[in-house]
Amino acid sequence: MTKATVDNYINKCHIIACGIRNSRLKAKRVAIMELYTALLPMEVIYLPNGPLSDVKGFICFMVNKEHIKELENILHKIGYCNVFYLITFEEAGNNKTWKGRQFNIKEFVIQDSDLYSAQSPHNRLFAIGEKNVKGYRGDGSLFGRRALPVEDCRCLVNLAIPNNASHILDPFAGAGGIAYSCRFINPDIQVTTIDIDPILSSGLRMYGASHYVGNTANIKLHEKFDAIVTEVPFAVESDSSVLAGLRNTCEYLKSAGRISIMCSLRQYEIILKFINEIGLHVYCSHIVNRKGTDTAIIAATRDEWFANKISPLVERLETIY
Repeated sequence: MTKATVDNYINKCHIIACGIRNSRLKAKRVAIMELYTALLPMEVIYLPNGPLSDVKGFICFMVNKEHIKELENILHKIGYCNVFYLITFEEAGNNKTWKGRQFNIKEFVIQDSDLYSAQSPHNRLFAIGEKNVKGYRGDGSLFGRRALPVEDCRCLVNLAIPNNASHILDPFAGAGGIAYSCRFINPDIQVTTIDIDPILSSGLRMYGASHYVGNTANIKLHEKFDAIVTEVPFAVESDSSVLAGLRNTCEYLKSAGRISIMCSLRQYEIILKFINEIGLHVYCSHIVNRKGTDTAIIAATRDEWFANKISPLVERLETIY
């Protein structure tokens, strides 16, 4: 896109400037990829040098104007960004310019902070047996995990292209943050969960999941899935069972299926190697510092066509961030 051709784009597209949450400023590559995959059905174009791209914490995308209503709905459900502005070029009358055109900044979507707080694991209800409890975050055992923050749950789901998914599996479901976010992002998604701890069954079904109690490494399923979305157990003692569980459940991915995983930094290379060994194409892999805890996110696909389509963006992000 040049000064000579920019009008061809801005006449039919909106430019959206997206502000990354303060908690995830260091995960810019993941934030970009989350937006790209969430907005994929809308002919989205990432603008590495767009308006406000030089401002810390902002990234810019171009989206066809035909999708404005759908766009607004999706932006309310993004994880790593929480404020969004429209860039307009009519009657600018100021000194802000982009490719020779003056522009204005118009507030578009500001996510509801009260809703975010209500969805946080320390506030939302979770059923333990017949009792609803607030703030369930794991049992404190070696394998019991604290519940994922809202932004990570949303991000992992969005990386799996939820608007092109009808059935998602979380094979290490824990306290259900991913199941909860799946239904929030796309209420039409069917969610299946697995966890070895029977005490979690009521809570996961409360979140609308079809739930299996069992060992993910050897459980037998009767469906194929558009995506696997999960945070794996971080304990060193769990590594072999995590890999066995992923190996088993990846057999149930559809031919164009995706996988979106959060793991500990220690597990990052192990799981990345496994994903490459089973022939998946990685389109996002990055370290995420979560309040002093280094974790990593990996997203990959079985779909060679999609992998080829997204590879120029992947390569560009790897050279920039």
